[in-house]
Amino acid sequence: MGNEYTRQSSSAIVDGSTIQAADLNNEFNKIQDAFSNSAGHTHDGTTAEGGRVTKLGPAGEFTSDATALSPSSTKAKDLGSLTATYRVVYTNGVTSSNGDNLVLTPTGTANVVVDEVTFNGSNLTATNNLSINSLTFPTVDGSAGQVIKTNGSGTLEFASLSNTAGTLSQLADDTSPQLAGNLDVQTHSIVSTANRDISITPNGAGKVKIGNGAIKYPNTDGSNGQVLTTNGAGVLSFSTISANGFPTGGSGWSATTDSSNNLIISYGSSTLFKLTTTGALTVEGDITAFGTVA
Repeated sequence: MGNEYTRQSSSAIVDGSTIQAADLNNEFNKIQDAFSNSAGHTHDGTTAEGGRVTKLGPAGEFTSDATALSPSSTKAKDLGSLTATYRVVYTNGVTSSNGDNLVLTPTGTANVVVDEVTFNGSNLTATNNLSINSLTFPTVDGSAGQVIKTNGSGTLEFASLSNTAGTLSQLADDTSPQLAGNLDVQTHSIVSTANRDISITPNGAGKVKIGNGAIKYPNTDGSNGQVLTTNGAGVLSFSTISANGFPTGGSGWSATTDSSNNLIISYGSSTLFKLTTTGALTVEGDITAFGTVA
């Protein structure tokens, strides 16, 4: 409690009375004590201590109440200045209002430092481990070309991968690679290691195209002994060659040998000609010759 002010000579200082110097001195001394810069009254709202101060500033620019110290208008006043700053601000939280961003802007080349985490506009630096959304980031840089990977438990670290930015040295790290354009092997080849096969497997009814794509190869193997035949429209398929040497498919032609190993050429059920082992040729039907028959 500071020096209070109470009337000292109220009964002596009245109209029509002779006022003594001592009465006035006592009154003014009490007023002087009440406004002492070290022990004056406290304005705590109690009797003789003065009412509480609710207005601050040369023109009452700041207003205080039971919950806040507020400026006279929104966004019109600062807390401190460039030449008179606060050293430490203790608070339970900093919140923006009206949907505004929370802006921390240091002057010159200074940084914003929050509990050993430094922001300088483009970089974020932490003295100790930095955690964001339960992810702990490394505190030191990795080697050139390394990337940040997770251990699956919230800890990130620098590690080397075989595929670096813009270059794929091997596809082992991509379990489902896809091409966004043509694969140009330049002067190289597509090779396998350890005597492995090279498989080209289209999906479903897809075909394997080689060259300009005019010839389509089957995507599944045929049966034992079958050969590739064409349908005349660029599609190859496996088909069975009959024992007589002609492909199956209803052409009607057949080539067989008799018990004497003579070659018999037939169409349907009719024998057209026979070539014996001695070279004799027997033809059923007419022979049409073009040119000279010797």
